[in-house]
Amino acid sequence: MSEKRTEARASLRQRFAERYGESAEWNGKDSIVIHGQCGVTVHGCRRIVLYSPCEIRLRTDRRTVAIMGTCLFCTSFSAGTVTVSGRVTGVLFVDEEARGC
Repeated sequence: MSEKRTEARASLRQRFAERYGESAEWNGKDSIVIHGQCGVTVHGCRRIVLYSPCEIRLRTDRRTVAIMGTCLFCTSFSAGTVTVSGRVTGVLFVDEEARGC
């Protein structure tokens, strides 16, 4: 039975890669989940670049992510996963040199 599950998983991965391309296959790193306007979870975070109540910037393996809003705060940072809570107004991929609220 577990062999069938493994085959099914491999088949799903293959179909996903065929449909969306090899680079689209999710490998568990560098993904962002937006929880409405109340929070964001970023997987694959390497470090916090900027921390303020109106903007939190996180560096992942591939890019820098800016979370903008009001009353923002980091509720957890564990094993490369960061959770930010507050009133989220936007999430952007930004140049590392740009700074400020």
